[in-house]
Amino acid sequence: MLKYWLAKVDNKYVGICGLYAYKFAPKDAWLGWFGVLENERRKGYATEILNFSMQLAKKLGFETLRLYTDEIDNANAVKLYKKFGMTCEIYDNPKDVHYEIGKTLIFSKSLSTKPITLWNNKNLYLNDHDKKNN
Repeated sequence: MLKYWLAKVDNKYVGICGLYAYKFAPKDAWLGWFGVLENERRKGYATEILNFSMQLAKKLGFETLRLYTDEIDNANAVKLYKKFGMTCEIYDNPKDVHYEIGKTLIFSKSLSTKPITLWNNKNLYLNDHDKKNN
């Protein structure tokens, strides 16, 4: 599953977001390409886009919303995820391409009444999963 969209307000684009899922974790929706244009920030659009994304993921039958990011380049987004009550864990799987990039954080939020299960350093590198599924 792969869905992406542009967020539009008053006939102008303000941001982008999307959802995707791994075959091996079919109950987890992953937030992808989440962002608000620089000149449209601090207007509440990020909160609206994240709320919309969570509701859509829930409507599509997902139980958990997850995303990965870093603290350095995305400090404001990290604050937003924490404000939404998302659980944060450090991702440091040395088998993954992301490991070489630097400190990666995974945020998770339950979309149901069930408690979240941590990602626990499972490999994020999609190519490895594609090889297993072909």
